[in-house]
Amino acid sequence: YVAGQQAIGAPQTAETRRHNIATETAAAGTATREAIAKINTQENLMRDDFTNASKEFVKVRDAHQRVMASAQDPSAAGDLALIFNYMKVLDPGSTVREGEFANAQNSGGVDQRTIALYNSVTRGERLSPEVRNDFLNRSGKLYDAAVGNQQTIEQDYTSKAGRAGARPEQVVTR
Repeated sequence: YVAGQQAIGAPQTAETRRHNIATETAAAGTATREAIAKINTQENLMRDDFTNASKEFVKVRDAHQRVMASAQDPSAAGDLALIFNYMKVLDPGSTVREGEFANAQNSGGVDQRTIALYNSVTRGERLSPEVRNDFLNRSGKLYDAAVGNQQTIEQDYTSKAGRAGARPEQVVTR
């Protein structure tokens, strides 16, 4: 017999059993905390990747919402905002500023008709209801296509999270 240890085969005392259970529970708790921390780190990294992969969609979504809001106000300012945001739906990564549309044809992301309409609106002309509705409908179609792409990204990250043992709802955020 060694001090502090029980002989092999000797019956356990209640105190020894409580000590063994406490030791096993503490070891399991440490392992569980470490596993949870590892999963949380994995989820955070995957969420960052998902957020980065979703940036273009968020820009298109926000621009489309502004197109819809602008179409509700058939004024020169509303028309200007509608065209500006329609251009953002077409080319969400564009850095063209409102005062630089005359040079926008160099960007390649926006068609000449849209630029011409924008320039006419800046001179105080108004869009016809047909043209305004055309922008609204086209923005909706572009947005719908972006939604389809985003759903593919969400499905991909949901699947990746499941395979990694992460919680998909912590990775795929809306």
